[in-house]
Amino acid sequence: MISKIVKEVFKKAEEEYASKAKTTLSKYVVNVIEEKFNIIISERTLSRSYDKYILSKEDMGSLTAENVNALCRYLGFKDYSEYKKKNTPISKVRKSVSGFVAPNSSSKIIVITSVLLIVIFLKGYEIAIANKTTKTECMVWEQTKYVKISCDKERHSIYGTRVIPMDKKEFETMKKVDLKRSTIIFYPDGKPKYWYCKVNSKEAEFFTSHGFHPVNGKKLNTVTKYIFNKYVPVHLEDANSFIESSKE
Repeated sequence: MISKIVKEVFKKAEEEYASKAKTTLSKYVVNVIEEKFNIIISERTLSRSYDKYILSKEDMGSLTAENVNALCRYLGFKDYSEYKKKNTPISKVRKSVSGFVAPNSSSKIIVITSVLLIVIFLKGYEIAIANKTTKTECMVWEQTKYVKISCDKERHSIYGTRVIPMDKKEFETMKKVDLKRSTIIFYPDGKPKYWYCKVNSKEAEFFTSHGFHPVNGKKLNTVTKYIFNKYVPVHLEDANSFIESSKE
């Protein structure tokens, strides 16, 4: 059932955001859940769930009950209980007067034994994962760039930014920069070199890669000539010296 939930979550995210990138979709779902329901889920946790339930990778850990409930809310259900109720087909089984399934004695013993074995296995697996040092690389935003960090942390100890699974392309290309009037904002073939996110009506932050703002999660837009002229001030070589109109 959990596998079905995870697959439906990423399918819905793909339809809403038109992307197939695991990291991008994980970031999108986390942002939506936090904005709509005020629930925080680690992007690393969601990304690992993708690896486990969609890519069938082992040693990826398990989702907590709180995380599963949050994913169900993203799918439009109140919680996991409601999702399970509406997605469990009606079985052709014999029921007792109280409404519970009334299997014969041998079947009941088999069911109980199976459940106990599953519980023991899952508990042992959980302990093993908790004691195992993960080798998965993670990264975190540090003012102007991503830096490597241990995956056992949730947020940056100083800046409070989220720890996310390593995305080598984004790690290498996403930088926050200051643009000057002399900066060339397009490649020779006309493709953009920079992207931006508005801070307020007079300021904007500039980045060297497209995607999402590393801190607030907002989508980055292409820096056009209009945006460049609006947010990049005319100044001299000295960064603190601006050209002022002459006074007569």
